[in-house]
Amino acid sequence: MEVRPIDGNILRKWCEKIIDQACHPATVQIGEVFLDKVRSMPTLTLPNEWVSAENAMPAEHKSVLCIVSGKPRPNITLEEAYQLGSWNKADGWIIDEYLDWEDADVSWWMPLPEPPEKEG
Repeated sequence: MEVRPIDGNILRKWCEKIIDQACHPATVQIGEVFLDKVRSMPTLTLPNEWVSAENAMPAEHKSVLCIVSGKPRPNITLEEAYQLGSWNKADGWIIDEYLDWEDADVSWWMPLPEPPEKEG
């Protein structure tokens, strides 16, 4: 049996269209049950969960993906670069690639996905 990813949003829209165009109440009911199942299925990729650093900070010392700007070194300027980093109250943002960078300007951050489960 072949396993392939599908786009749940497209499947959801298709279900909604079937329900809207259904002529028989049983078809509507089956479509709504199917749509509920589609909505509750896990996704293969995380939704876009960017968080503004102005609104919230991640848990302290937890690695996250950051969008960061500034000068980590005298001869390096980053503008909206994707970097791994963490935040803590004492030191602020710590960017993994530039540990001594003191004034990193993180505008957005996103939680990292869970690692894959080991097989067997």
